[in-house]
This record gives sequence, structure tokens and C-alpha cells, in this order.
Amino acid sequence: MNRKIELLKINTKKKGFTMVEVLAVLLILGVLAIVAVPIKSWAENPLGDATKQTVGILNLIRMRAISTTSAYRIKLDPDVSGNKYKVEIAKTRGCESLTELTADVESTEQELTVASAEGLVVGDSIIVGTDEYENEIIATSASTITLGKPLGTSQKEKANIELINNWFKDIYFSQDNLTLPEEITIHGNPTNWTLCFDSRGHANVYDPLGVLSYDLTLTLTNTANKSSSEITIFRGGAVKVEYLD
Repeated sequence: MNRKIELLKINTKKKGFTMVEVLAVLLILGVLAIVAVPIKSWAENPLGDATKQTVGILNLIRMRAISTTSAYRIKLDPDVSGNKYKVEIAKTRGCESLTELTADVESTEQELTVASAEGLVVGDSIIVGTDEYENEIIATSASTITLGKPLGTSQKEKANIELINNWFKDIYFSQDNLTLPEEITIHGNPTNWTLCFDSRGHANVYDPLGVLSYDLTLTLTNTANKSSSEITIFRGGAVKVEYLD
């Protein structure tokens, strides 16, 4: 009887935790705590998230412009205050006017000689030079376009020909992907900017008056703690990011 009790006591002692096992558990918990800190900090970093999101959008737009051979443009969404982008795709390859006149035309003329009619099709609506009225194309050739009615105003050689309704929304970009965290505001230099990537991936920056510049700086600010970052987009399409103190 005494022998059985002694054996039972020995077996009970073997079921406890040794000091090595306790230290191993504490070590694992310590490692997990160290790893969890940067993960939590990253998840609560709206400025970092917004900066990476913006750079990702810009790079994706540039790649889409090249792959689809269509111009893309991005600007702040005028319907949202300060933290959402608007992305549009063009029917044309370039960011500027579609083509230009290669000779003077009178107000009564309907056939126009142009540098190139590429990208223009029958049914397109255009504006020629300083003319204020839209006109529809009824025929095209390699270097001429024929309008459905007389031009209406005389225009000089080199006058731009703009395609009406050239820009439209690209459903490839969801609204959620274009919206930054609510703590973030965006300011551009120039102000009220529009950034366009042509089909070669070159960046073109325009102000409200249509003046072209060759780089754009976006300043993203976290209104909660006033931290900020600068994103610079250069003419060739390269992007530089700098976090400010």
C-alpha cells in the first residue's frame, strides 16, 4: 500500500512545468509583443498609408496609359473636399489638343486640312481654334476632316482641334481605391492641378489656365498630428517621396 502511494506521488510531480518550459513560453510571448508593436503602429499610420496609396495610384495610371495607348489624367475630385482623386481616360493618346490645322480656313469652309486625322472618326464632335460652337465630323481621310456644317469663324494655321467629350471615367479604378483616409488633406503645387500621363507614360501638369509645367508636388498632411509627406512627379513619370518633420 505504501509503495503505491509513493509511485502516485512521483507521477504527480512529473506533470508540472519545468523552469526551462516557463522561460521558453516567456520568450515566445516577448517575441510576439515585439513583433506586434510595429504592426500596430503601421496600421495606425494614415499618412504612411495615404502616401503609399497615392504613389500606387500614380504608378498604376502611368502603366495603364502605356498599356492602353490612351492618355490618363488625375486630379482632386471637385465633389469631395480634399482627400479623394478623380481618374479619367481619354479617347486620344495625347494630353493636349488632338491635332491642328495646316492651313488657314474661312468661316464658310467645311473641309479642313489637318496635321493628322488619326484618332478622329465620323460622328465625333470637335471645336476648332477659337470657335465657340461644336461641329460634327461627317468624313475623314489621313489629313483632312469634313464637317457637317460650315465652320462659322475663320481660323488660322496651327489652330488647335479639340475633341469634345474626350475624357470619361475609367471603371478600372474603384471609388474606394481613390479615397484617402479622412485625416489626410492634399495640396498641390501648382494649385488646382491636373496631372496627365500620355500614351508614352510622360507626365504633363496643367493649372486651371492650361499652363503646362513639368513637375508636380503633392503635399499630404495628417490633420490629427500635422505630419506630412511630399510626393514629386517628374516629366518622365518618375515619382519621389519625402517624409517631412
